[in-house]
Amino acid sequence: MLLNGLIMAALLSALLACKSTENSLSASAIGNCADAGLLERVLGILQPSSVASDRQACIPMVITSRNGNGVPSQSNNNTQNRAFQAAFQGARQHIRIQTPNFNDDAAIRGLGAAVRRGVKVEMVQSKLFNCETENQFGQGGQNEKGIVRFIKEFGASAAQGPLHDIRWFTMIKDGKPVRVVDNTKGKKPEERPNNSHAKFMAVDDELVIVGSANMDTQSWNQSRELNVMVFHPEVTKAWQNQVFQSNFAIAQPVAADELIESKISCDML
Repeated sequence: MLLNGLIMAALLSALLACKSTENSLSASAIGNCADAGLLERVLGILQPSSVASDRQACIPMVITSRNGNGVPSQSNNNTQNRAFQAAFQGARQHIRIQTPNFNDDAAIRGLGAAVRRGVKVEMVQSKLFNCETENQFGQGGQNEKGIVRFIKEFGASAAQGPLHDIRWFTMIKDGKPVRVVDNTKGKKPEERPNNSHAKFMAVDDELVIVGSANMDTQSWNQSRELNVMVFHPEVTKAWQNQVFQSNFAIAQPVAADELIESKISCDML
């Protein structure tokens, strides 16, 4: 969480020195020039839209957001959701995600379609994170339910396969990996120091997205959110190694018996 905060602070500081526009999506640039391959694909998918992007720019950054709703809305007509969907569609090799919660219908469909195209999806989720809240009516359900819906999109029956690998956030304790089970019952946030609330996505080692949005119904359909997309291979690989790969390497795979629908609950396992 600290690293995520430092990343966001550095990005926002850099963006203050960059030009801005009044467009719904704005791209700014700093640093050394980067290959525009995935940038062109993603911005091409986003068209027609109000996008300001200098194709000769260096380290293009796109700010995406979603306004909060008093009443949940399934509309994806906002820059955040459209940007995530464009990234899913623009992927050619792999998508790597770390998210506390995973249950939004549009996200599940988009990632499922990517797998069917041959894109590998790797994911780290937080076991039982805000489980009771996520299971409330209209909120999409706890992570296990989202995983079941995701793997059904491409006919799989387990959380691991040739083109998908879903794991639980894990910490090292006394030299051994220990899955973090985030049981929130009766606990304040400061009493849950080991949970992961990181939100991260990397695509094809070219695009990285960090920000406030989970891959859940709350973030996609109701909450106010803000994210930064950075199109640059070196930045993507560096952040991916620091934020995702280090966690994915020790994360424990989601087991088959955790996805038996009749047994899914918020009870500690």
